[in-house]
Amino acid sequence: MDPTSKPAPAWNNELHDVIRLVRRTVRKWRAGAVAFVVVLVAAAAVLLFWPKEWRSESVVYYREGMQWTMGDAPNTRRMGERFRDSLLARALLTRVIEEMGLYPVLVKSGRMVEAVEEMRLAVDFRIDQSDVYVISFTGDTPELAQRVTAKLTEMLIAENSRIQTEQARVAGEFLQTEKRRTEADLAAKEGALLSFLAKHPEFASEQSALGGSLRARARQAATPLSDHENEALGALRREEDRLRRQLTAPEQNRPPQDPSQVAAKEDAEAKLRAAQRDLSEKRATFTEQHPDVRAAETAAKEAAETYKRALAALTAAQPRVLEGRLNQIQQEIATLRRFSAEGRPTQPDPSRNSEAARRIVSDEAEWARMSREAAEARERFQQLESRQFVASITANMAASGQSSQIVVIDPAYVPVRPTGTSRTVKVLIGFLLALVTGVGVAFLVAFYDDRVLQAADLERLQLAPVLLEIEKGSMPGGGPAHRPAGASRAVRPAAEGGAPARRMALATVGSVAPGGQAARLARQAQALAAAPMPDARLAVPDAAPPKLVRVHHLQAPPITDPRLVMLNAPESPAAAAYRVLCHRLREHGNPRAILVTSPNRGEGKSICALNLALALVESERAKAVLLETHHQAPSLAQLLGFEPPVGASEQIEAHRERPSQQWEAVETSLPRLHTVAIAPGSTTRPILDGTLNLFVAAFRLAGYDYVVIDGPDALGSADVTLMEESIDGLLMTVRGESTRVRAIRSAVEQVGTKKLLGFALFGSNPA
Repeated sequence: MDPTSKPAPAWNNELHDVIRLVRRTVRKWRAGAVAFVVVLVAAAAVLLFWPKEWRSESVVYYREGMQWTMGDAPNTRRMGERFRDSLLARALLTRVIEEMGLYPVLVKSGRMVEAVEEMRLAVDFRIDQSDVYVISFTGDTPELAQRVTAKLTEMLIAENSRIQTEQARVAGEFLQTEKRRTEADLAAKEGALLSFLAKHPEFASEQSALGGSLRARARQAATPLSDHENEALGALRREEDRLRRQLTAPEQNRPPQDPSQVAAKEDAEAKLRAAQRDLSEKRATFTEQHPDVRAAETAAKEAAETYKRALAALTAAQPRVLEGRLNQIQQEIATLRRFSAEGRPTQPDPSRNSEAARRIVSDEAEWARMSREAAEARERFQQLESRQFVASITANMAASGQSSQIVVIDPAYVPVRPTGTSRTVKVLIGFLLALVTGVGVAFLVAFYDDRVLQAADLERLQLAPVLLEIEKGSMPGGGPAHRPAGASRAVRPAAEGGAPARRMALATVGSVAPGGQAARLARQAQALAAAPMPDARLAVPDAAPPKLVRVHHLQAPPITDPRLVMLNAPESPAAAAYRVLCHRLREHGNPRAILVTSPNRGEGKSICALNLALALVESERAKAVLLETHHQAPSLAQLLGFEPPVGASEQIEAHRERPSQQWEAVETSLPRLHTVAIAPGSTTRPILDGTLNLFVAAFRLAGYDYVVIDGPDALGSADVTLMEESIDGLLMTVRGESTRVRAIRSAVEQVGTKKLLGFALFGSNPA
């Protein structure tokens, strides 16, 4: 790393992560396309089979009738809320459901409550203006929507008329009852007032219930008392004033003095009370037009007239009595004043004076109370008469259709278009929903897919360097391609968020034409192979044991597999990439015993081992042996087109018993590369522990520079772990779009990182 370079900012790393996720999402377009098609078909099915709904409306107007009161006009919005409650009432909706035959399934199953709730959801009452309302119903067909809306409007109008008529009737009956009760109460209070006047004629000149006492108190305040005058003197002066006014009143207002006239007045008063009581009882039982009520009214009127005449006669004969009482009151006043002037006590006879004062004050209070009660009863009676009149007029107007009522402005119509969102908008929404779902599914698949796609995915694991990346789709013969050396991806130092500093540069080549960059890459690989390097050969003793390895020379057919680029395309970028890989291995310590493995089966380790062995032989003019230990799925013999005389599994198993036995290898048309392959159909499964050490030592002593082992997959068994002691380095192959990150982690965790040289990525996607 250049010490002068600056670490990349954190946002740059995050941007790379986002770009990587977007690219992975794009590569998952097939999953997104499937989700898009599925959601689009589902949306089309919903749009096709979803039931249509039709809405009809009627517009009504609340018209005020004639107003007979001076009160405020009714609140039309409150009336609208009352109409809404009436329209959505359970009883009214139940009648509509039964008459129109709506919701037959719910009705037949006895679930009328659910049917009413369904209809409430379909009915709407809207207040457009203060006195204009809109009634609507949403149904399955246009005709049904129109008929139900018209029925709802008709029933609302009828219900409003019924309520008005019922209210007028109830109000009339209530007012009639209250009027009778108030009339009886008024008669009783007026009778009591007349009885009081008969006993106290001096109050006959008072004009109202409270007027007499108020005027008396006003006159008392106008004539202030001296310091020696007390309440008793004030009461006597008020009594004197009433007696004087009574004596100066017209003759017809004076009460009689003759006892017979008093008796006649009392008899007339008793008859008046009896007649009024009989009239009240008859009115409580019969109507006003009943003959008994009319007879009782006539008797009450006659009794009242008789009483008035008797009272007039008594008043006319009363002046002398009033004069005597006036003289007595004047004497008492004079006595009180004389005692006050002489400085003597103002009450020579306290018991008599206090009794007279108390009587006068009590009479005044009784007169004021009785007058007030009679006036209040008379006022209530008059109010009830007015209200009863208004109620009767309202009832007559309701019966004749002149009261407040609901008028239809725009009747219910048959809708021509279904309600709700238009078909075009629904199609657009379905398309957008399908598009969003497709993109979302592709994103989720990409987000949760931990398969390796590029070398950058391996670099993020920070387990080992990526030594080789073979891209997908451009290898000779349809195999993977190699990235040009000039386009090598430099691994970022650990300080910059990349792999640890111990990693090597990524040696990969991409898809290029045979000339140009490919030729330049081949020349670079050849220059690396010819460059001076440490001693590349093992020190073989001069007296090496003879015949440690027996080589069988077999005539095999030409190898045409395009994946063996070192044989069939030696000038290709892929072959040059393997040569560069050899150079990277020398930089990594030049391991002589190299084990090629992979996390799982089918991830290119056999092809990689064979090409690597050919590249080592070519680049260093060395001698190498290729050992196959993947007994579960052997492939070297098939790739090279021969059948080994003795299989590798059998040889390894035999050397466990006889370590000094000679090893047997096969030489075909490949120069300086011998092969120890597993025989096809072999069922022997040797234990790869110390025997592999014998194999490596024997071939080194026999003059072989490199031992390349095509090993089993790391997660398939524990063989790779057993073989680690016999090797110098381990190369792990990874298949792009197939190997998962968790499998790589598990494999590295199992084999460890001590001898892990790096990764070889096959079938990666180009950036």
